[in-house]
Amino acid sequence: TGSNTGHQPSRLRAGAGADTNGHPFLPTYGGSSRVIDRLLDSELFDRLRSRAAVSVDRRDLDASLADYQTALHLVRGPILSELTGPGYVWLSNPERMEDRVLPIRAIDTAHTAVDVALAIGRHDDAEGAALVARLVDPYDIIPVCALVRIALARDDFQAARKWADLMMTIHEVDVPADLPETAA
Repeated sequence: TGSNTGHQPSRLRAGAGADTNGHPFLPTYGGSSRVIDRLLDSELFDRLRSRAAVSVDRRDLDASLADYQTALHLVRGPILSELTGPGYVWLSNPERMEDRVLPIRAIDTAHTAVDVALAIGRHDDAEGAALVARLVDPYDIIPVCALVRIALARDDFQAARKWADLMMTIHEVDVPADLPETAA
């Protein structure tokens, strides 16, 4: 509503606080606001992801997995999902596209974390990363494929079948009933 619109930035500005000199972290610039001197979750996520990649290059998979996990702990569910509902199209910024890029980055990071965790035999950590990716987008095939891989790494063929069946359901694939239960 028009009367409520002006209060939201004020609340955000008050909540963001001020630096040690008393300057607000969310100052006003000619009617618009800019965040300064604060690290956003997405920026921290990218820094952790970059550091994890360097650790992989150095063959320090434990450090890499720790950074990937820390980055994935910043993900709490669908990213910027409020931009997809009716009435929120105006929030989408076609020049910046965070609403499209950030979810893909999170799923890609989770996928890489799964690879690293499986490489060092940490199945539970691999599963945790894949489940974070499923929170971001439950209809994306990549996390479900990862869950199949994890189940197979655990020799849990029943779970692998469950995830494979979900993959088929997500993509609306009809499997003929006369197929054998297990492949030879």
